[in-house]
Amino acid sequence: MFRIILFLVLLAGYSLEGQTLEVEKFKFKGLSFRSTKEEIIKTLGQPRKIFEPNFECGFLSSEEQGKPFYTLDYGNIRFVGNEEDGYIIDEYQLTYGMSFTYNGVRLDMDAGLDKLIEVFGMELFGSFHDSSTDSKLVRFNDSDDGIMFYLKEGRLSMLSYWSPC
Repeated sequence: MFRIILFLVLLAGYSLEGQTLEVEKFKFKGLSFRSTKEEIIKTLGQPRKIFEPNFECGFLSSEEQGKPFYTLDYGNIRFVGNEEDGYIIDEYQLTYGMSFTYNGVRLDMDAGLDKLIEVFGMELFGSFHDSSTDSKLVRFNDSDDGIMFYLKEGRLSMLSYWSPC
């Protein structure tokens, strides 16, 4: 009976569109999803390397935006941005011991679909397929960009920034 109810709840959430995330509720080691270079270096130290990512298109494309963007590479987490716009978390590969918070709730690589639904709501993650590897784009409030969530073997494995081309 529980499985039938869970299936119906998941099915009801499957067709919901337009739900969004509040970017200001994301935190990584006290850093916001968008931080200054100084805040990032103060918290994480010097990056392993700094380079221009040269994205072909999107909100982080130097050519499209008419200004340079740089990647601060820390291994499992990369920030992309510039002094004018700040730096956003571009990619975050979760490993044991690494986590982030959303609205004060800690999430790590042990978080499965049930935890994502608990934290972000059925509207956002009810349609997320719990397969061996899957991804779901969730947009930010009042914006075209968002975060791509990746599950591997039913667990959260990576987050990456997404913007339209």
